[in-house]
Amino acid sequence: MDFIVPFIFYSIFGFIVGIFFYYHNRDRKFWTNDEWPTKFKQIITRTSVNVYFWPHFFIYLMIGLMIGSLAEAGAFFEVTSFLGIELGAYKAYWAGLIFGAGVFILLGGYVADRFGRKTSIIIATYGIVFASIIVGLLKETTFIPFSFTFSAIIIGFSFALIHPSLDSSLWADLASRDSIGRYYSLGFTSLALGVITGLVIGTIGFFEIQQQLIFNVFLLIVLAVLASLPLFWTSDSSPPLYFFLLMVINNAGLPIFHYDFKRDQNLKVDLPLISGALSAVGSFMLEATGEVGARLNLVRHGTNFILSDKGELGIIGAIFANKNDPELQGLLHKFLTRFEKRFSTKIESWTGNIREFDDAIHDAEDIFGPLVTIQEL
Repeated sequence: MDFIVPFIFYSIFGFIVGIFFYYHNRDRKFWTNDEWPTKFKQIITRTSVNVYFWPHFFIYLMIGLMIGSLAEAGAFFEVTSFLGIELGAYKAYWAGLIFGAGVFILLGGYVADRFGRKTSIIIATYGIVFASIIVGLLKETTFIPFSFTFSAIIIGFSFALIHPSLDSSLWADLASRDSIGRYYSLGFTSLALGVITGLVIGTIGFFEIQQQLIFNVFLLIVLAVLASLPLFWTSDSSPPLYFFLLMVINNAGLPIFHYDFKRDQNLKVDLPLISGALSAVGSFMLEATGEVGARLNLVRHGTNFILSDKGELGIIGAIFANKNDPELQGLLHKFLTRFEKRFSTKIESWTGNIREFDDAIHDAEDIFGPLVTIQEL
């Protein structure tokens, strides 16, 4: 009863504060969702989302396995203190984990920003493996208290690398501005599934505790490989993908459609000049190489890229971005294919009125929408 009363009080208080925050601090223009089934289907079929969902699951399966088995090991070996403070086996393990996370959390954020999310994830993954090796291979009684504590701190260190990257900023990097809740829900779904599965395996165990700890080493190495492999199929998400201007150019080098994803800012570029330049570069490469049928698909200037694609009717689609992202390139091809299918007649008989292609705005928002990250518009 002593627990229930304050619990109910703080729950009601938190609910009231949440409602207040909801109505007084939301910038509503960022929270207008598309229809759920369409957007959700687009999200879960994204390559980048799947690439990070499964490492998230496997890494937290590893953490859950270690938490369950090492807490059991602490009780078995009667390791009941942390830094000389008597806590009991389970609390001593958690104290070490939280200590490691607290000490290294600022470093984890720096590593994620300085060296990239992918680097942070890989270091954390093999940090968990190293933590299991420390306990699994040290059997001398005199070393067990030290190895138990050190292993818990290493798990905390790995968590300090994971939380700023895989748990937090990574999903914000991937999220479209109107779907960030759904991205985070996927991330924490994989987290929960991984931890629960790992805790079940680690707590129940298949062998006697000392054999289980050795078995964990081999199991975690396999899981570490499974967690790391998908990362090779995507570029690092730091910095987040950023793109703004989409153009369609006809075979005469004239812009027939453009769309700026920074809709609240006035676009100050000479569209005919840009389209003419891209067409000229393509013509030059044809003359220089003699490669008939080839297409210009990438122009780089410093840290900026122009990704392009050529359609069956000779039109060119181009989009300006901060990196050569394969997912963005694929969506550009999808947009151009849909554009040609919808406006094939108008493209062939175009008389100069670009308003004829205004309906393509809806296609642009539908196709590229899931990739429009949280950015200052």
